[in-house]
Amino acid sequence: KFNLAAWILQLRIDEDILGIYASRQLKRRLANERPRVESWIELYWGAIGLLARLIGSTTESLTVVVLAHELAHSYTHLGADIDGQAWSFDAFGESAHDLKEGLAQFYARIACNRLELEAPGALGAFDLLLKNQPPAYHSHESWVEKYRPEEVRHAMLLVRRAGPATLEEFNERLEDARKRLRDPKRKSEKQK
Repeated sequence: KFNLAAWILQLRIDEDILGIYASRQLKRRLANERPRVESWIELYWGAIGLLARLIGSTTESLTVVVLAHELAHSYTHLGADIDGQAWSFDAFGESAHDLKEGLAQFYARIACNRLELEAPGALGAFDLLLKNQPPAYHSHESWVEKYRPEEVRHAMLLVRRAGPATLEEFNERLEDARKRLRDPKRKSEKQK
């Protein structure tokens, strides 16, 4: 009855087991130059292969999940909004772990769902992996049920601009976004 997959995924170590999104801020060449960030993604094939077998997934499907998750970290951090704003390097690093993992999980789940024709089994692998992951990786679950993707995006843009953020602050912005984007008065004003 021992769950080896959950035990491995919930180890309290400083390194991620399946893959990482990493970044570092580069030194400015000119005093007035915008800060530059170098980022990369690493996938750990041995761990992915082992975990895939333990959770009942294929290595390919779990690889799609891990890559989608790490790419989501990259996009939530460095993806610029329409005004050219991204999460600053320091603010992203100082933001709450459960918020960053929640955002990565939310967008990874959407990606796996949309890739189901090209990568059958990815969404199933996402769900199988999630059953074994620690609490920080579950912070997105209520968002999937209660909020629209545009509301999550709107809340993310607001917290990114404010600096380091907590999950509680994000959830407050998310509820504000829901009210704002679903307000029937705003819809009727736009139709006039």
